[in-house]
Amino acid sequence: MRLLLIGLLSLAIPLAAQGRLDPSPDSPPGATSGSFREGATPFGMGPGDFAISPDSQYVVLRTSAYQLFSQRLRDGTRIPIGPPACSRTGSTIAFSPDSQTVLFLCSVSGGNPWDLWAVPIQGPASAAIRLSIEMDPPAYLPEFQVAPGGKHVLYTVPRTEPYRIDLYSVPIEGPASASVLLSGPMKEGIQVRDVLALSASSGVIFRGELGGPGPVHIWLTDLDTPVAAPIGVSLLSHPVGASFLISPDEQHVVWVALSEAEIPWLFSAPISVPASSPILLNASSPEFLGALLMLISPDSARVAFMSNPGSAGILELFSVPIGGPSAAAVNLSAPTPSWNPNIWYKQFSSDGAWILYVGEREVQGRRDLYRVPAGGPASENVRINPIDPIGAPAAKIYGFEQLPGTSDVVFAIRNDALPRSLNCYRGSLLGPTGNASPLWTEPLLVEFFKNCLWVEPSQGALAIGIDPVSGALALWLAHGNGPSDARPKKILDATPFGTQDPFHYNAIELSPDGRYVVYAGTLLDGEEGVWSLPLPFFWDGFDSGGTAHWSQVAP
Repeated sequence: MRLLLIGLLSLAIPLAAQGRLDPSPDSPPGATSGSFREGATPFGMGPGDFAISPDSQYVVLRTSAYQLFSQRLRDGTRIPIGPPACSRTGSTIAFSPDSQTVLFLCSVSGGNPWDLWAVPIQGPASAAIRLSIEMDPPAYLPEFQVAPGGKHVLYTVPRTEPYRIDLYSVPIEGPASASVLLSGPMKEGIQVRDVLALSASSGVIFRGELGGPGPVHIWLTDLDTPVAAPIGVSLLSHPVGASFLISPDEQHVVWVALSEAEIPWLFSAPISVPASSPILLNASSPEFLGALLMLISPDSARVAFMSNPGSAGILELFSVPIGGPSAAAVNLSAPTPSWNPNIWYKQFSSDGAWILYVGEREVQGRRDLYRVPAGGPASENVRINPIDPIGAPAAKIYGFEQLPGTSDVVFAIRNDALPRSLNCYRGSLLGPTGNASPLWTEPLLVEFFKNCLWVEPSQGALAIGIDPVSGALALWLAHGNGPSDARPKKILDATPFGTQDPFHYNAIELSPDGRYVVYAGTLLDGEEGVWSLPLPFFWDGFDSGGTAHWSQVAP
């Protein structure tokens, strides 16, 4: 295995710890668990065609020849897992919860139809087995997922005569002939969408969408007794369902339904058969112009949503008990006049007591981080980030992370005025106004990156900025527990790469366990590669962070 010897300034771990993972990937990696790429999705391969297993032991790669390989993060052992029967593999994969099985799409002929296959992550390729039943050409496979527990795989099958989309389950070990129809004898034209398997039972919930005008209901079926029954029934006044969520305790379904004039309302109902009457959650007075589904609290007690209270173009933040009534909805938006009342990046706190969001509430063009009690009142909105030394109105927050087991949040503030700069902050959602502190004192110059990523094992934050010495983009790891450092520790820069470096590729991913950075790039000599870098950790001081590396730790 060739080693990529990158000049890592002030990094004490051996350079040989940076191991090459593949000989010739054709594109940068997609998102896994932690990513600087916006819109990252877990368990999926994006444009770069690699994904990290949930246990952080393997990377699954797709080569330029559309074949699959798995490779161990610790030692780079490479195993072909793409079966010879597949002339082409798809760019979407999934893992079983125990990371022992890889699920992927396979085309035997190089085009449609696509079939669903499974293979052990440790191979061999000859152990791969087709899971999906024969499809009606030129059908494709739009959705598949592993049910909780890892024993069954759910997948949808488009049918042409009559046209519909059916839902099937199959044991993860196969064979395809063991597939069971879960959606039942649905009406012609019904398309199964947004499939969700419950974790506390063998239930499976999906949205039944008609190809033309007509009501859309939320359906419940079962892995063991597959008889589909509606649990969320749209009203005649709002016949079209747009999306739905299931409460964390899996006792309620909450959905958005559109009127014929496409005005969205928000409903909830207990998950029961026969279906309970839907409960309206947003105010139904004429001045309200609809509601948009947002999220359910971790304790399953409340629903947060956006709604227009009568002012054109203004969406305000509301929360309501999950069982209603709509009269109990509380407006959580800040009571003072604001430049831009729209808000972004909404989250409940882990205990469900607070809602955090980013908004332009005080100064036009500046985005701040706020928290408000989940049940109100709006007068208790508190800004977490300080104003100084942010200064310019162009300072913006583009996201944040809640730190596990604490009431703290980590976020980046980026000054969008040229030259752009960025710093990461840590603050408490229980603290006073402006309580957050910067993790370093000299802001990094940045190009297009907006966020920082918390790394729990290292107790630090990753950020991407320009190295003032080389002028190249670099990956930095900041000490997250204070005191502030002048500048984070640089652990990787772009100087060994050409135009296709990991940073412009958006090709830097954090493994789910937070111990590795995995990235793709093309060296100046034209050689492509996917690489792993064990992260240093801060146990007893910033400078001691490189005395060991995770590849030396037994799994």
